[in-house]
Amino acid sequence: VLEDLQSIAEHALPWENIFGKTILVTGSNGFLGRHIVKVLEFFNTTRSADIDIICLSKSNGTTPKGVTSIVQDVCSPISINKWVDFVFHAASPAKPSLYSKRPVDTINANVLGTINLLNEFPDATMLYFSSGGVYGCMDKENIPISETCYGYVDPTDFKACYNESKRMAENICASYFYQFATPTIIVRPSYVYGPLMASNDERACSTFVHNAISRKPITLTSGASATRSFCYITDAITGFFSALFFGEYGQAYNIGAIEETSISDLAKVVSDCFPAGQVKISKSENRSTKNTVNRSCLSIEKIKKLGWIPKIGLKKGIERTISSYKKELSNGI
Repeated sequence: VLEDLQSIAEHALPWENIFGKTILVTGSNGFLGRHIVKVLEFFNTTRSADIDIICLSKSNGTTPKGVTSIVQDVCSPISINKWVDFVFHAASPAKPSLYSKRPVDTINANVLGTINLLNEFPDATMLYFSSGGVYGCMDKENIPISETCYGYVDPTDFKACYNESKRMAENICASYFYQFATPTIIVRPSYVYGPLMASNDERACSTFVHNAISRKPITLTSGASATRSFCYITDAITGFFSALFFGEYGQAYNIGAIEETSISDLAKVVSDCFPAGQVKISKSENRSTKNTVNRSCLSIEKIKKLGWIPKIGLKKGIERTISSYKKELSNGI
């Protein structure tokens, strides 16, 4: 993680734009939120950046020294008695089991939570963390998917609550910019992975890595032919900040990888990082839970015009992720 933070800090971006600022990070206990907080902490430690970091989450987490923690729902009134310069809004259920069981809570976090933040901090620049899921099911001729091309999502399917509420939240951000000139920028990450992924994350990359390290087989379901573009965390973070520093207000930017990888090929990449025969790949007789999107690969042409391009390929990213978890295990973390 430290090497990743150093790599991010060495990226040629105008980091001084956030020095001395107050930054609110919602969803700070989530995968992306935790990394954002670590990046801000790193600048405070290594460059005396004097960033005032405020973390908001529904659950208690480990609060780093010098960081203000607020434990509450993002939809509730937020009491911060100081000027806030930036809001990184990443609060949303992301695990399929969560938003399948609690679709209304998912909608509330994305829709009501976004409105609440924009009303509470109308002068702050909001970076909204959306999802490539907003594109829905896309015809193959439109893949890689650009920011202006949208596919089918069934609004009567309760499992579409995540994708549909992300879509609505994006429209809220764009509408607040149009009507009130509230500075908003939207990023659409594509299957970000790396160190600090939770073992119960449920998504393929996290599940495969944790199974392999635990000497458990990697089980492929009937959905193994589905494809994704997996983006390593350092690339994702520099992409987020590139959009923040150089992007246009009210606009959305894809943050993804150049490669399109099937779930079965991902399993092989993970397996190949271990001695031959150590990690077994098996196929399940049970059919997977139907996924609303079978193929997802985002075009990154728009954000490349801002000077960003991913640098870490899938094999290298998986190797770094596995190495990080092995170090944590050896240190008893």
